[in-house]
Amino acid sequence: MKEPLSIKGGAKLGFRFDSYHGNNHTVGRLRLSVTGEKDTAALWPVPPAAIEVLALPAAQRTAEQQRLLAAHYRTVSPTLRQIEREIFRGNERETELANTKYSTLVMKERDEPRPSFIHVRGNFLEKGKEVTPGVPAFLPPLPADQPANRLGLARWLVNPENPLTARVTVNRLWERVFGTGLVKTSEDFGKQGEAPSHPELLDWLACEFMSPTSQPSTINHQPAHAWDVKHIVKLIVLSAAYRQSAAVDEERLQKDAYNRLLARGPRFRMDAEMIRDQALAVSGLLNLEVGGPSVYPVQVPNLWKELGFLRPEIGMDEWPVSEGPELYRRGLYTFWRRVCTYPTFATFDAPSRDVCTSRRPRTDTPLQALAALNEPAFLEAARVLAQRILLHGGSDPAQKIEYAFRLCLARPPTKPERERLLNLLQLQLKSFERDAKSAEELVHQGSAERPANLDVRQLAAWMMVGNVLLNLDETLTKG
Repeated sequence: MKEPLSIKGGAKLGFRFDSYHGNNHTVGRLRLSVTGEKDTAALWPVPPAAIEVLALPAAQRTAEQQRLLAAHYRTVSPTLRQIEREIFRGNERETELANTKYSTLVMKERDEPRPSFIHVRGNFLEKGKEVTPGVPAFLPPLPADQPANRLGLARWLVNPENPLTARVTVNRLWERVFGTGLVKTSEDFGKQGEAPSHPELLDWLACEFMSPTSQPSTINHQPAHAWDVKHIVKLIVLSAAYRQSAAVDEERLQKDAYNRLLARGPRFRMDAEMIRDQALAVSGLLNLEVGGPSVYPVQVPNLWKELGFLRPEIGMDEWPVSEGPELYRRGLYTFWRRVCTYPTFATFDAPSRDVCTSRRPRTDTPLQALAALNEPAFLEAARVLAQRILLHGGSDPAQKIEYAFRLCLARPPTKPERERLLNLLQLQLKSFERDAKSAEELVHQGSAERPANLDVRQLAAWMMVGNVLLNLDETLTKG
């Protein structure tokens, strides 16, 4: 209305909009506002700078002027005001929850322990001799001043008088670093397990783990590194035994093929997850984000259908392939379904997790070479590695070879290695120059971005070189 409407005693307003332009000429997003304020400029003041911008046609406004209008609109928009209020209330609630302490009942011992009996021939209905809480007789007894329950057992496990926990722990840490534990059967320290190759070393490491020789702390008069895993790992990797060369001559290999006497440094193939992470890291694709839900990298299509693991009732009837950076998370975050291991990991001896496994086997099969040469994640890593070589490797092929070799093996190539890789590059270039279509199909691997300024034939040739480097025994081996 042009003039303010004054109605004494109040009134109910109704609005009718008449359109005479047919069904296809309607007005959308119509908004009416009513106020009792006579001076609307006082109710909704608009800054002079915004008024000047509004006087200009929308097509003539600069990016800075558009940002100015958007900033002003955010201060008066009812929708945005409501969102801001919700955010404010949410932040208040988050702060309240963070400062509130909650407790819940996790586990509580019964006042009167329930009697437990031996089941005769495994039949729980046929009770044998009654049994009471205790530990094996060949180990130290439960502490007399502790209750014979789960809490007492937990304290017994880390009691310095109990030699088992520390021995098992340091043996598994040694196994992670050397490939084989001082006790080879790290899952079995009993009579059926293998005797330690260096019993005194195992005992010393266990004692160092429980009560290290460093100065005691001033807080509780306990050793500064008691039960500190990082302390033991650092101790092992700085030892002379670990810092030896992994090279071996024929005589030593005949005498000690499995290096049980520690006459050389450790050398063994990496675990399945590390092999994939290594390829992604060298190419520059690896996503180092920590934490979060599981991810679903590219996998064989319809695998779950083939194995009969469809579960539509839980909303997961097929492998939902992740997108973007999630494709390149560390192998630790790959979704793992029991009895249906991620195929690439299973090929490199990852367990199925239907049973508990403390020590993985290591096998050498042709299928592993086929997977590392042809699996989509490895091919994409080889393609992105080729891009990295072409963009940052230097001006001539020899420099690029050295750059790529250092990325994969952390050392310069020898002269024969450099010549063989240069010959491979020339062969691949000639092949792809004759068949540009194959080059295009090859470099179309994966969803990672591909620079448009790179020659397809050059990229395909270097991709094959990268594929070879990622599959070298030295690349896949720790040591």
